[in-house]
Amino acid sequence: RMPELELIYFPVKGRAEIIRNVLRYAGIKFTDTQINREEFVKQSTGGEFPAGQVPVLKIDGKALCESQAILHYALQEAKMVPSDHLQAAYIDEAAMVFVSVLDLMAGLYKRPEAADEIRANWITTALPRINNYVGLRGGDSTTYIVNNKFTYADIMAYTVLYQQLTEAPCNISFSTFQEKAPKLAAYLDNLLKSPEIQKLKQHEQC
Repeated sequence: RMPELELIYFPVKGRAEIIRNVLRYAGIKFTDTQINREEFVKQSTGGEFPAGQVPVLKIDGKALCESQAILHYALQEAKMVPSDHLQAAYIDEAAMVFVSVLDLMAGLYKRPEAADEIRANWITTALPRINNYVGLRGGDSTTYIVNNKFTYADIMAYTVLYQQLTEAPCNISFSTFQEKAPKLAAYLDNLLKSPEIQKLKQHEQC
């Protein structure tokens, strides 16, 4: 049987949204528990969170911490990890390229007074690197990032580049992609039209 899953995080996308999206895409039921800072302090003090941080995934009541460990568990349950170790590594590689967006958000939360500087630095350093990566593992496809197939790396791209990058606190417009990262913009445009992302969007609305 499928275990009962409860994902605990703050009421923001942050480092939990990729986990939510993998579970949604796979049609795996889970309880999305969103807590405020006061509840976090209370539960953390009470030993609810093994590492004293969130996200935490409770699996039949047993707590699993660290976002990467939770994501790996979700991918295993979703059967989205290839048996070929090199292909699995390429998918992880692509996903990690996109994760730099989360580093940008962390900087913006920690130093809101330097938002313009942090944002400009990311656009001039990280964005070209991501743009240059597009096509490296994608074969002749401009829709999927690794080997012409939909993988969790594409869910990562959708999550961090489309859902999070264009929203506060990042506030980087799609026109910036088109101007500064045309290959990335073309990939995202095609990905958003793909049947897999359309399926994910339907699950988001449920």
